[in-house]
Amino acid sequence: MLTRHGNVRYIFFGHVHRDIAGTVAGIPFSVQRGLHARFMLDLVGDEVVEQAPPAYSLILIDSQRVVIHSCDFLEQWPLWSPATGQRVR
Repeated sequence: MLTRHGNVRYIFFGHVHRDIAGTVAGIPFSVQRGLHARFMLDLVGDEVVEQAPPAYSLILIDSQRVVIHSCDFLEQWPLWSPATGQRVR
């Protein structure tokens, strides 16, 4: 169904409480995490909710590429310097 249009280059949708990416009918897709708890990846058990920071995504699109930056917020994670390897915060 998607390929018959001939102009679908990427599919974005969300949220399903997890970051997910893949392809369908040769068209790449991505799901952005929501602004609340996410579901654990458990392919055989019951659904369980784990605590994870909420996130938003910045999506940059031009004629050649799609770049997705996922940004967690409301959590205090350590920051490390790429130059020294030392903890900054």
